[in-house]
Amino acid sequence: MTSASKFISLNKDDESKIKINSLTILSRKKNSGITLHKEYLDKTVFKKQIEGDVFVLPSTNISNINFTYVKLHNRLAAMPQKIVKALQFLVLAIIAGAFVFPFLYSHYFSTFFHKAVFSISMMLVTIMLWSTIKNALQGAKGILVDITGCFFFALPCLWVFEFITWYWTIAVMVLYVIVIGLLLNYLKKKKARTTIQ
Repeated sequence: MTSASKFISLNKDDESKIKINSLTILSRKKNSGITLHKEYLDKTVFKKQIEGDVFVLPSTNISNINFTYVKLHNRLAAMPQKIVKALQFLVLAIIAGAFVFPFLYSHYFSTFFHKAVFSISMMLVTIMLWSTIKNALQGAKGILVDITGCFFFALPCLWVFEFITWYWTIAVMVLYVIVIGLLLNYLKKKKARTTIQ
């Protein structure tokens, strides 16, 4: 059962008056999860949304058993939308800057090919960084893969800034992929072994 709700029934007496008033104020707010269901002469009924999904097992031998799981808190969704939009704008600005920078400051780059490789490399690094930040905020798995991807896409800069030649850069990239592949495979097997134990 998805988007389940429960009813809160309160008698209209002096004891429940404060609670009824506070729930009425809450029901007028957007996304509060509480709505005014029905008002009777002697009582007021509110409807409260239950987060997550509810799995109910009806049985004659069981009075009532409800299994409820609570959805994991998504920090990215909980962040104010203005902050998320500002971060997205910053990522887009960095991508645009990475594309424009080599053509504005051409004295750092000897050829057009150097400029193109730097632009593409930095755009991919920025995209991978944004993916890493997003996954970290959402509590998702695979952050290590995103981080290793950032470093991989940054490796062509070794050639762009003439630290090493292009063929050594390719050799370093191939070696990096092999080492990271072996390391991730080892960590996966280690995690599987600890899970079995």
